[in-house]
Amino acid sequence: MSYRDRFRAALAAATDAVPSPTTRSPAGRRFYSAGSGIDRDKPPKDAYDLYRQQAKTGLLVPPAIDTWVSEVCRPGAQATAENDDLRDDLNEWAATCAFYAGEADEPLDALLRFSVYNYFVDGEPLIEHVWNDPSIEDDEQRKLLSLKPFDPKTVRFLTYEGTSILVRPENKGRPQTAGGLQVDDAAPTNDREEYAAFVQYPEGNFGWDERNRVPLSQNDVTRIPRKPTFDARTATETHAGTLDSGSIRGTSLVESISEEEKRLRARLQDYNGSIAGMAYPRLKVQFEDYQVGEGANAEVVKWDDPDIKAYMGHYDREEDDQQYSPGDNWVDPGGKFGSPPGVDTEVIPGQVPDIDDSIQTSIDLIASGLGVPKYRIGYADDLNRRISEELADDFQRDVLSVRRLFERKLSPIFELKAEEFAREDDTAYGEEDLDGVGLSIATDETDSVVRDEEFDAEKFRNLMQGLSAWADSSAKLNFPTAWVADELNVALEEYDEDEEALQSTMERMADQAGVTAPDASEFLPEGESGGDSESEG
Repeated sequence: MSYRDRFRAALAAATDAVPSPTTRSPAGRRFYSAGSGIDRDKPPKDAYDLYRQQAKTGLLVPPAIDTWVSEVCRPGAQATAENDDLRDDLNEWAATCAFYAGEADEPLDALLRFSVYNYFVDGEPLIEHVWNDPSIEDDEQRKLLSLKPFDPKTVRFLTYEGTSILVRPENKGRPQTAGGLQVDDAAPTNDREEYAAFVQYPEGNFGWDERNRVPLSQNDVTRIPRKPTFDARTATETHAGTLDSGSIRGTSLVESISEEEKRLRARLQDYNGSIAGMAYPRLKVQFEDYQVGEGANAEVVKWDDPDIKAYMGHYDREEDDQQYSPGDNWVDPGGKFGSPPGVDTEVIPGQVPDIDDSIQTSIDLIASGLGVPKYRIGYADDLNRRISEELADDFQRDVLSVRRLFERKLSPIFELKAEEFAREDDTAYGEEDLDGVGLSIATDETDSVVRDEEFDAEKFRNLMQGLSAWADSSAKLNFPTAWVADELNVALEEYDEDEEALQSTMERMADQAGVTAPDASEFLPEGESGGDSESEG
């Protein structure tokens, strides 16, 4: 049997063998081998490298990404809770909860900006939950200390075989199913014996060395993918016919314009080359034999190489690299100079290709793909004001959508931390105090509604006009006081005994809307001002 046949036979035998763990980590964690009921999603390292480089050095990508990050994070992040003391405790924890740029005890805002940046560049940020002891299985004993970002380029996602469903973290020994899907004991687990959905490799080294790999379950990681898509290229030959073989990784914002960015850069490089080679005028010098004297004294003078080189040397001055100046009589622009017999000179004007339209087309395509108004990345636009305003409104809606996504994904972290605070001191916080816990990326709730960057001026004006009309009608029934107060971001309980202060607030808002303020007494709870307006319809 040849070596090739022996190798094929050994490979076939290994494929049919009962799977067993290939190795153990120093902490005793087992890793998977073939047949463990999972698929491994290897990260597209080349794509990550390309998009990151374009986000750093691209022509239009860096300002666009910076604009997205600035707009999404501009209000700042803060914890929310119905209980003011609990909210203060959560914000105090958030002030030093993050790892950022290699340093601990950094604020959540720094991690948020970093995560939003990676959301657009990599397609998703990955945030590890750093526990006081990751091996503690009891959720009530394990504490969340901080949050640490890690590189998706160094991580393989583990999914149930033939699907794009991440492996769930049920403890080993329990039924591991998700719609009938299973994995076996050869699958990797974290320190708590939870099945891993992510395995991080040191420096992205996806080799045979298992010892330094870090398995993390879904309970250990917060991920925020951007537009994950089904992609036929990710389907394996074995599962090419399944409907659930799409990508589970997010999509980089840079991906859609990456090729156009490269074309634009190449076009500009060619343009710069044409400037260096063709833009400046050239002096053409032609040397011909000429006759000196007449008759028997006539003599034909030939230009030999030394004479040509000596003459052409008159057209350069090494110290300042000036050209086209004969001898020591340097000629200013517009001046004249002569030539000896047999020398014919011609100035060839410079020229460069006209690529303005081509460049503008590329800029339009890239700006459209990046989703940022062109004026935000340093390019003027000839669109009329109405269309420009509509595009700006669309951009702001997209910004708010990203904010809400990050709020939804990060709020469970604050819910977990709030539960920890409640367990630490039973007398401080009860179950009812955990209501409303989460994360908000918005202006401080004590700010005026008209200073909120999410403030809709037209909606506010319509609301105040409606209130003014209602006040003039003397209607008392079915007025949604609580809803209106919530829309105006007015905490009515703060004005229970101060009708004048509430009236002042209402008048200030109405003045900004250009309408007449309603009577503040109609907003106060029944009994404070004798009104009957607290009834809600």
